[in-house]
Amino acid sequence: MLDLSIIISTKDRKPYLETLIKSIKANSNCEYEIIVVDDASDDGTGTWCITNGIRYMRNNKSVPVATAWNQGAEIADGYYLVFLNDDMTVEKGWDTSQIILARSSPMMGTLAFKVFDDEGNVQSRGHSFQGLQPYLPDEGVVEVDYSDHPFVAKRMWKYVEGFTAHGQMYYEDADFGLKLQSRGYKNYYNPEAILRHLTVGLRVGSPEDKAKRKYNEEVLQQEAKESFFSEWETYLIAKSR
Repeated sequence: MLDLSIIISTKDRKPYLETLIKSIKANSNCEYEIIVVDDASDDGTGTWCITNGIRYMRNNKSVPVATAWNQGAEIADGYYLVFLNDDMTVEKGWDTSQIILARSSPMMGTLAFKVFDDEGNVQSRGHSFQGLQPYLPDEGVVEVDYSDHPFVAKRMWKYVEGFTAHGQMYYEDADFGLKLQSRGYKNYYNPEAILRHLTVGLRVGSPEDKAKRKYNEEVLQQEAKESFFSEWETYLIAKSR
């Protein structure tokens, strides 16, 4: 069995995807596979993946991120799974440091990475909730509620029946972490496992990029937020007492 299946959902962002996969090949030390789940791209993503020996799945219509992640996990051959955005890069040791931590406890749920944005700011250390308010945890190997880019044993993904879609995107990661936590498993942040999120294109890019980000934040995120909290509000309030 492979150590790790790296699952990437993508849509029409082949240049970003190529950069990510180049970084994976340069900075990974474990035995791994890459699975790309394509959300109906028309930019040549499929041809590029197949030519480069990458496992490739294509949806002919748009599906929620949670669905794409589940599709990739279903066919994965790795003992562990990790779910990445297509506009990321990985740093040396990103994989083995998570595997070592994951093996340290039979009650391990999902692991979070230290994620930097393209300007060098810490974007994520995983997240926790105080009541209904998410916050970044302290530095160090500390318990968190969820990981934005979950690293988890495939058996745990199966145990909680995968990711739940609360909309087209957003909150599938938080929901997944809380499903594990509410069943007694522990989620942790690992500061030694580092990712970089190349988000500048959506912040200062073309008018189309800016319009897409505005729609995602104002419409899709709000819809997913309402669905997520309708399911988890009672649990989150209770555990904060």
